[in-house]
Amino acid sequence: MRLRARRRILGMTQEKLGELLGLTFQQVQKYERGANRIGSSRLFELSQILQTPVSYFFEGMSGRLPQRSASPSRRRGSSTTAWRRRRRRICCGTIIGSPIRRRAASCWS
Repeated sequence: MRLRARRRILGMTQEKLGELLGLTFQQVQKYERGANRIGSSRLFELSQILQTPVSYFFEGMSGRLPQRSASPSRRRGSSTTAWRRRRRRICCGTIIGSPIRRRAASCWS
């Protein structure tokens, strides 16, 4: 929200900001809506382009982090190891097309 506000104060378009960052205007839109997180180096770069200190983007925020909800598998009380195994099997299943190789990969987890 502060990113969009600062860009508008300077009269800069999303296209121009994207060009200065080496991004598309769609990526700038995602940053502005909060759909994508902004890394620290990108935030520093934005502060330079928008001629404002990095702290500007944090003004008005409380010192507390938002609560993150646990994933459904973790809410059921399953162990972290079991959760990682299931995740690897799902990943392997989408990447490995052969059922025989997929079964072999699931044994590795």
